[in-house]
Amino acid sequence: MSSLFESIKENRIKPSKSKGVTVDEHYYYSKKIVSYLKDFNVSGITFLEIRCGNCILAMNSETQLGGEVIGLDKWTETPTDTEVKEYLVVSKSGVSMVEALEPFPFRDSSFDVIYALLVFYTMKREQRELMLSEVRRTLRSNGYFVLADVYTMRKVRNEVGLKEVFYAQDQGVYVSIFRKP
Repeated sequence: MSSLFESIKENRIKPSKSKGVTVDEHYYYSKKIVSYLKDFNVSGITFLEIRCGNCILAMNSETQLGGEVIGLDKWTETPTDTEVKEYLVVSKSGVSMVEALEPFPFRDSSFDVIYALLVFYTMKREQRELMLSEVRRTLRSNGYFVLADVYTMRKVRNEVGLKEVFYAQDQGVYVSIFRKP
């Protein structure tokens, strides 16, 4: 039996079609991102996961870092918003779900940390530009933007418009952390 089916059986979480990865891979990179944020002493603050899919990174952040965590997506495919809400209830998660895309439905300077896990490779350049402008708008001063995507999309780092303070790559995925002045 593949790890995909074992993950679904064990965790009762379906993979999100838009992510194109198994639940195990999503957990793996979520744990990596949270460990990198711990190195920056990030905890107990406001987090936003954009295009969160099944909210695995958001739930992992909530468990490991505390604070207020919001998952933002448009649940039109598998999993549906109802399924994600059920996962959050089963896991006793306090992650808030907001169904929207760009522009973000939040005030300027709303978040201390914003992250995007395996999102940008699915977007056209114009869509990336809009999302990055929303990231810059809603990120607080001294806040962090975590961009994790497939290695072939590493040039997107030049489009962010914030200072890169960390970079790592692992199994074809890179993680960049940017800080807003």
